[in-house]
Amino acid sequence: MTKQTKFEETVEFWGKRLNEETTCSLNSNARKLNIELGSLMYDLFEIQAKINTCEKKIRQNRFSWWYRYNLATRTMKKFKVRDIYKSPKASEYWVRWFPKCDMEFKGKTPIISDQFDNTNRNILIGLLQEMYMRDLANKDKYIYVLNKLRED
Repeated sequence: MTKQTKFEETVEFWGKRLNEETTCSLNSNARKLNIELGSLMYDLFEIQAKINTCEKKIRQNRFSWWYRYNLATRTMKKFKVRDIYKSPKASEYWVRWFPKCDMEFKGKTPIISDQFDNTNRNILIGLLQEMYMRDLANKDKYIYVLNKLRED
C-alpha cells in the first residue's frame, strides 16, 4: 500500500467534513446553524403573531369609531334630533344598536398601503427607530431621515 500524499489526506478530510455537515453530527457547523435557525424561526413566529395582533387591534379600533360615528349620524338623521339622549325613541334605537360597535370587523383591510399616508409614515418611523437602536454607527443618517419624516 502506498502512502497517501498530503493532497489525498486533505481530500479525505474534506470528505469526512462533508459527511459530518450532511448528517449534522455533533461537531458540524450545520448542527449549530440549524439550532440557530430554529431559534430564529421561533422569533419570527412570535413577531408575526405580534404583527397580526397589532393589525387586528388597528382594524377593531378603526371599525369601532366608524360604527359609533355612523350610528350616531344615522340615528340623528332618522329621528330628526340633534341630541339622541333627549328623544326616547332615538335613545332606545341607540341603546339597541350601540353594543354591536365592539364586535370584530370581518373585513381584512391592508395596514400597509401603496400611498404614503400617516399610517405608513408611523410604521416607517417605528422601523427606523428600531434600526437606529441596532446600528448606532450610522445614527446620524437615521436621525436625518427621521427628522425629515417628522417635518412633513
